[in-house]
Amino acid sequence: SPPADAPGSVPGPVRRNAVVLFLEMPLELKSILAQMHHLLQGQAPGLDAEQRLALLVLYASLQYRQAYSPWTQAASYLWSQVELWQGFKAQERLSRLTDSPKEALWELAGNIPYGGHILDSGDAEATRSLCQQCLAPSAHRMPGPGLPTLLAALQGSPGPGLSEEEAAATTQALIRQLPSPMEPAWVGLCNSLKGELAAGRSQAMLAALQVAQGLWQPRGPPSIPQRAALQELVGQGLEVVQELAGQLKECGWEVGVRGLPPKGQPRPKPRPLQRFLLEEAGGFLALLQQVQRDLQCGQEHLQGPPCSSPRCAAILHELEQGRVPPHWLRYTLASPPAPQAWLETLRCRCRLLCYYLKAQTGVPYRLAAFLHPRRLFLALRQETARAAKQELHCYALEQQVLPTMLPPSNAHDKGLCLTGLELRHAAWDMHSGQLKETLPAQSCQLPAIWVQATFRSWKTRPCVPTYQCPVFLGAPNAFVPLGSQQAIIHVALPCQMAPEVCAQQRVYAVSVLPEDNTSP
Repeated sequence: SPPADAPGSVPGPVRRNAVVLFLEMPLELKSILAQMHHLLQGQAPGLDAEQRLALLVLYASLQYRQAYSPWTQAASYLWSQVELWQGFKAQERLSRLTDSPKEALWELAGNIPYGGHILDSGDAEATRSLCQQCLAPSAHRMPGPGLPTLLAALQGSPGPGLSEEEAAATTQALIRQLPSPMEPAWVGLCNSLKGELAAGRSQAMLAALQVAQGLWQPRGPPSIPQRAALQELVGQGLEVVQELAGQLKECGWEVGVRGLPPKGQPRPKPRPLQRFLLEEAGGFLALLQQVQRDLQCGQEHLQGPPCSSPRCAAILHELEQGRVPPHWLRYTLASPPAPQAWLETLRCRCRLLCYYLKAQTGVPYRLAAFLHPRRLFLALRQETARAAKQELHCYALEQQVLPTMLPPSNAHDKGLCLTGLELRHAAWDMHSGQLKETLPAQSCQLPAIWVQATFRSWKTRPCVPTYQCPVFLGAPNAFVPLGSQQAIIHVALPCQMAPEVCAQQRVYAVSVLPEDNTSP
């Protein structure tokens, strides 16, 4: 924190001409604990008892985790002291109704007030795990660093013979002994998020300072260099989409909704996996044709009389600003890239789709290449059920992490192989074949994953703890929204730590496109 005489150390002329900016900074965990403990003095009897302090730690941890919500949650949640008071009241009533309220305490005093209104399943699972870890009996708590360390640092202090004033003073002294600032690992998050939070705060402050400058720029028609650059971009885009559309059409007449078989030949009925690939290629071809029409209209607008179409003017305006038009963004993985980079992603997708159409079986698939990747697994189940002449609901997906980054060379037709998965908030141990905690902020690559449809039956519980890791679509090292509805599939990954720890750290995987133009 800045020294108390910091305002007085600013020179007078600077202070008189300075602009006051308000930047909302999340409180540190230590400050939240100290502030709430001070405010509750005299209002919550027995505040320094073990169970009451557990509720206070849970409230402070959930509040502190909101600072990291852009990277660990699907949404931010505005909890207040109301949830904390509800927990105190539930704790008091449970102590009068039963002799052993600890089993129900974490549910009624923690999970219901804090997680009862959360709609996202991933956020709800993380909140439920935190409530259980703070409020469950000590014998049922998960071992390891994080919240158990914080609870042990605060709960073992006040003795039974101390008055409330003495117990409060002891707890405040223990809070002051906590490190400052506290690492995200204290609340069950990865320490690597600390750098991302600092970078986000710096960007927010820079944006506020730029707004405060009040720079004025005249608006007018684009200059000659800007217009020439826009014409070059439109021409380059036309060449790319025309080339890609031609490559797709070379894959066969089946590509596209209106594809017709050669004269005199009946239309064959494709297999489920082949039908999925044809539908994906047809949808991609439709997008290319739409982009081609838009760019041709924009080119005519730039070379001849102005076009009266609002769509054409809007597309040219977005391209001039260096943005991809919203009309084309249905095929964008993460935050919209620059138009040149977006054209490269189209080129990469087209290459992968042509590769899949020609091979169809025994090839590694990247989910990022598809517009509707969930249909790939539906087609796999349909194909397996059709081969066995069984109902579709009799089959479920089963995954296996392969011991190598490379896909198997002798892949059979009873499943498919997934590659190009980027693991975040955790690391993969190649020796043990398990998830492990990570210290650096860089993401790591997952090995190839074999997915097959198996007949539903009674399954034995695995010997090693397994975490159901959600898989999203994204770009390398780019921001990914963590809404559970956007998860493509959940992959069962063996883990060294408890699966609840993985849920708290919000471990997930991202399917990305290859960075070079050679690897599939």
